Amino acid sequence: GPDADRAALRWWAQAVAGRVAAKDRGKSPPLTATAAVSVAVVCQDEERHLRRCLESVAWCAERVVIDGGSHDRSVQIAREFTPHVVHHPWPGYRAQKQYAFDRATQPWVLSLDADERVTPELAAEIRRAVARAPALVDGFAIPRLVPYLGRWWYRGGWYPRRVLRLVRRERAHWGGIDPHDRLEVPGTVLPLRYPIVHYTYADVAAHLRTVVRFSEVAAAQRAQRSVERGRLVAAPTWRFWRSWLLRSGWREGFPGFFVAATDAFYVFLRAAIMHQRRNGGRSE
Repeated sequence: GPDADRAALRWWAQAVAGRVAAKDRGKSPPLTATAAVSVAVVCQDEERHLRRCLESVAWCAERVVIDGGSHDRSVQIAREFTPHVVHHPWPGYRAQKQYAFDRATQPWVLSLDADERVTPELAAEIRRAVARAPALVDGFAIPRLVPYLGRWWYRGGWYPRRVLRLVRRERAHWGGIDPHDRLEVPGTVLPLRYPIVHYTYADVAAHLRTVVRFSEVAAAQRAQRSVERGRLVAAPTWRFWRSWLLRSGWREGFPGFFVAATDAFYVFLRAAIMHQRRNGGRSE
């Protein structure tokens, strides 16, 4: 009857799927296999995240952790996973990441923050990518997915927002200006599909503290730039509408509004601090 036919069809589909999966497993190395990749992690007081971060990259041939002077258990946790743990007083975002990068020894380097994790899907994709990368490819750009305010942030400009994180060691260096540092390579960069999961903010208070800290660091790096008073209004306004409207933050309701507003506030506060410093600290 029809029920028997449907049952037979389901059995056939499951059998075919099982054979395809078995065939694919025969072509790809298991997830426990190591790859010719060093992971370079910088941290400071990150005991809340560091263990999960290092567990997620157990498939890498080498794990390097640079600690900027933690007062929690970050160093002890790091030493459970790797002998390559170095204390290096915090010199700034870009300089610290370059220091970590320079300690890596494998042909490929994956740079992570301590509050980031590599999913099994991304791990498999990275292994395939480095095994098959043509000589002209110097790196791979990886999306980041942020869990925040009880949801995964696919909107508001936070995703996919690919960043170059996986590079050939001999062809890359850290550039940019703090706190917006970036890896740079001369050759081709290809995109990867699966994301790094980035546990950026524990809550709203942590988000606002980060905005203030980044604003101060960014303003200090731009000390020689002038700020027109019109930009104190125009730049934050544009940033808000870009996040809220053009990048569909409105679809997240009030959390989307909050994220767009804090994005705009970051731009405003950075410009305001720059303007104040250019005027010798005067309030006018």
